[in-house]
Order: sequence, then C-alpha cells, then structure tokens
Amino acid sequence: MNDWKTVYRNLNPKEPLAANDPRLERALYTNEFFQHVKDELELNSHTNFKLLISGHTGCGKSTFLNLVAADPEVSGRFHLVKYSVKELLDVNDVDYVDLLLSIAAQAVTSMDESRLKAIAPLLEKAESLARQMQGIIEVKREKAETAVGALGGETNLGIGFFDFLKSSFFARFRFEDKVRKITRETYRTRITELLSLIDGILLELRGQLGKPLLILIDDTDKIPPEVGLKLFYDNGHHLAAPQANIVYLIDLSIATSPKFAAIRGKFGAESFFPAIKVVNKAGGEDETARNNCAILSELVRLRVPPEIMEDDTVQRAICYFGGVVRELVRILQYAVFEAKGKAMRIHVDAARHRIANEFNLFGRHTRILKAILADPDWLAKATDEEKLDETLLDLLHMPALFQYRNGDIKWYRPYPVFTDWLRTL
Repeated sequence: MNDWKTVYRNLNPKEPLAANDPRLERALYTNEFFQHVKDELELNSHTNFKLLISGHTGCGKSTFLNLVAADPEVSGRFHLVKYSVKELLDVNDVDYVDLLLSIAAQAVTSMDESRLKAIAPLLEKAESLARQMQGIIEVKREKAETAVGALGGETNLGIGFFDFLKSSFFARFRFEDKVRKITRETYRTRITELLSLIDGILLELRGQLGKPLLILIDDTDKIPPEVGLKLFYDNGHHLAAPQANIVYLIDLSIATSPKFAAIRGKFGAESFFPAIKVVNKAGGEDETARNNCAILSELVRLRVPPEIMEDDTVQRAICYFGGVVRELVRILQYAVFEAKGKAMRIHVDAARHRIANEFNLFGRHTRILKAILADPDWLAKATDEEKLDETLLDLLHMPALFQYRNGDIKWYRPYPVFTDWLRTL
C-alpha cells in the first residue's frame, strides 16, 4: 500500500466502517462508552427504551452503530432492525410522519426476512394502510390539493402491504414533493391509526421471535439542525411512541440547544459520543491524551504506511484534528494529495490551511471562537441570549467548535486548524 493514490482512496472521510473492516481501530469504539450503551440497552430492554446518541458530525456514530449491531451480546438479546434513513428519505426534508413510516417499512421487511407470518387482524390493518397509501401515490398531480379527503378509495394494484412499502411507496416518496406533502397531511390527522399499525407489527415481531426489539436508526444526525430541532422537539412524543427499543442519532448542535432538556424528557435518555481528547482542558498533555494519541497513531497505520507518512508527520496531523475521526482522516487525505508521494509536515500544514479555508466564518463566529479559546468554560458562563444564538449551533454543527467532557463536566475548544489564526485577530 505504498502507492500514494491507493492510500488516498483508502482515506475516505465520509465512509462509515463495518464491524469487520480491517481499517477499524476498535479501541476507539469498544471502550467505556460502548459498554455504557450496551448496559443501558440491556437494563431497559423490557421498557421500550428510547436512546438519543449525540455527537459531532463525523465523530464515528455510524461506525459505532455498526459495532453495536454486530456485538454478539446485543444480537443475542434483541431482534435487531438496523437501517439508515438515507436509504428511504431525503434527510434535508424529513417529517415525523416520514420517520414513522420508515420504521413501519423496516419492521415489515424484518418480518419478511425472518419468514414470519402476520396474524389476520394485523394483515387487515396493514392492507387498509396499503390501500390508503396506494391512493396517495396514484392521485393525479392536478387533483393533488383536493384528493386528501378521498385517500383510501378504490385502488386495486394487486400487491400486498409488505411488497408495497418495500418496492413502490418510498421509491416515489423520497423524490416527489407532492407525494410527501399529501402523505404528511393525511397521517398527521391519522397519527393514532398509524401508530396503532406500527405497534401491531412490532408486537407481532416480538411475540413470534420471543425477544425484545431493538431498532437502530442511522443518519438521523445528518438532518439539518433547524429541521432536527423541529422534528425532535415539536414531535418527539410521536417518535418516542412505537413499542420497541429505538436508538436515534442526533447532531451535537441539537443536544446543546436550550430545548434539549425537553427533548430528552420525551425520549428518556441521551448518551454523548465523546470527542477524543489529545490535549487536556488547559491545553497540555495528560495520561488520557497520551493514550489517545497512541490509539490514533495505530488508526493511522491501518491506512497509511510509514513509506507515505512518517511518525512525526502523523503526530502533527493528530495535533490538528481536534477529536473527530473524520477530520483526522480528512487532514491525512489532503496531506497525501498535496504531497503526491511521501507526505511531510509541510503537507500537513497545507492540509490544515485548506480545511480552515473551507469554513465560511464571519465576525459573529470568530467572536465566539476567540472567547472559547481564551476560556474553555465560556459557554457555562454565557448569558441566555448568547446560549440561544444560532451562531453557536452553527459552530458545533460545522464542526468548527468541539465539545469534550470530563465525566459530566462539559468544556469546549475551537477546531485546532483555526488556533493560530484566531490568536492573530
């Protein structure tokens, strides 16, 4: 793997890793946090537990879910249903009705794959919903605004609910605005009916398999923060209603919002996927930081051989990445591209400048970043007005600002690619 082009391709910052991927550094994931989540799921498995996992974009939440799903203790205790909302929905335009329908679709797919037979009352409910949904997608565009009241009328497409959800509905729902609009208008007024059907499917699955259900929904953290806040704050009670254990991913900007206490109350629990500390709160090294640097060096060596990047260059990249794995991979990839051969420290510096220039930061951003660079506890001392400022959520979502925790105590640090620049302002 000493060809720089091969190394470059192996450094895809947006690629979640499967549990058996040879590039995976398991020590970053199968740690105290991993065991904490497993314990929460096990102890609450009989309660239809809902867990929100928060963390920065690119911190490794999707890879983490892959590891949870592959864990033999988890798969032995639960019947697992794992999927990505990106497979079914447009993450830039998501409504709570959409998410509930996706849960229904994946549950019936799981029944099908498990070769389970639904009992007659459930089939009747499912077929009734299928007829309604078939009516939705068959509505003529020119009649779309007047057809809502007639949904569920005569349609005879000759396919069952299971096949319909898997093959027909979401293929159009994802790409056609009109279909999404009419579907949402319909089921917002019939939400009890929809939840009843979903629960029927979930309870049937649980009853026939003899074990609790665990639904792992990936990529809900990719939903834009303003859409995600509306989704989880305004309609969290609907998303928390299905009779199964469900894990949702959320972006850290939502978990930092003043509304998050109310959101957590609707779902039940939240766990923060920690950013990786390579410096302590004072900006120096401690035992935790040194151990993390050693693990990260091993991660780099799973993708980048010494012939392409020597140890001192790797350490320079680690100093700049800030604690989110995707950003480290991005720095490495950019440095390899700059070098087009063996990457040196100057190439890491060039990668750092390139990444910094990709952010569109203005005065309102830099004021907050400078304040936090001077005081990692700035947010804890901020006024209510400052905490409500959407600029702060922007910085966390980018991410240009990282959150760390010492136990339950939060502190913050700007993305280190900005540090030298911020000190000149």
